[in-house]
Order: sequence, then C-alpha cells, then structure tokens
Amino acid sequence: RRWPGRYFPLFFDEMDRIDDVREAVSSRLDLLRFAAPSVTICAMISVARVNYLQEPTTSALTYLAKMAMEFRARGFDRALAHNLTEQIRLLLGNGDWRQCESQRAGLDALTHRHSGDTPLTHEISALAALSRARICLARQEPDRALVALDIVEQFASRYCRGKWRVQSGLLRAVALNDLGRQTESSVLLREVV
Repeated sequence: RRWPGRYFPLFFDEMDRIDDVREAVSSRLDLLRFAAPSVTICAMISVARVNYLQEPTTSALTYLAKMAMEFRARGFDRALAHNLTEQIRLLLGNGDWRQCESQRAGLDALTHRHSGDTPLTHEISALAALSRARICLARQEPDRALVALDIVEQFASRYCRGKWRVQSGLLRAVALNDLGRQTESSVLLREVV
C-alpha cells in the first residue's frame, strides 16, 4: 500500500478517526526517511497529535524530542522548526508557558542561523513568530502577540499559505479581544471563518 498523500493522516484526524490515523502513519514511519520534507513534517505532526489525544502529553513530547534530535543530526532545519513549534503548541495546551523556553530558544537560534531572502528563512522566521505570538497570548501580552503575528501574516501573504493566514487571524482575534477591542475581534473572526 502506498502513502496516499500528505493530507491523508489529517483527513482521518478531521473525521475523528484517531485510531485510523495511528494505523496509517505508524505502519509507514520507516518510509519517512525517504519522503519529501513536507510529507515528513505532516506525518510527524500527525503522530504527535495522535499521541497527545490518546496518551499522556509526555508521550507526544517524547516523540517530538526524539524526532528533533534526528532532524538536528541530519541538518533538517525546516522540519526542526516545525517540530519545535508543535512542541510549544502542545506545552501551551497544558497551560504553562514557562515550559516552552528551550523550544523558543531553539527557534530563535534557527532564525539567527538562516539569513537572506529565501523561502526557508521566511518560513523559519514565521514559525518562530507564530510560537512567540502563542507564548505572548499565554503570558497575557496581546500587544506583543500582534507584533509577532504581523510577521506570520507577511509570510502567509507572500507565499499564499492559507492555513497560516487562518491561524494568524484566529490568534489576532484572540489578541484583539484580550486588548478589549471586541468589535475588531468579532469582525476579524467572521472574516477568518
């Protein structure tokens, strides 16, 4: 059986067929060493989210930490940036932004390592900014979150990334609401939806 496409695991996830996601991805993990980076990233995130849904959070974080070590060893900075971003998202889901410091520092180091006007540089910077915005919202710093979201939105517009635009819009709506700007937040939320 072939891997039917990069969105296959997310399709089952959206249909709340978590066991099917686990089976579809776990039986093909050995093939990911040879897959395109976008497939590897999608599968890694799917496995982590399935683990997060079905097991203690530490299971998903342990898996992501293992994958991060492999990405570092192989020099896959784009996949590593997505990995660290997902770790931050899961850690914030547990409600303690203080646990995210090493992942945030790792994203900052990747951002500093990549310079120039390349899609890779922009994607890593946008991932770092997305994580920074999430952390700022958790720390009740919505004004700083808005600044970080500007970077995400620039990336989304420049590279036509609709998913990123939606994520940024949702987080921006939360930040505007936290700043007491409910009308702007509601208008943006309707646009995003």
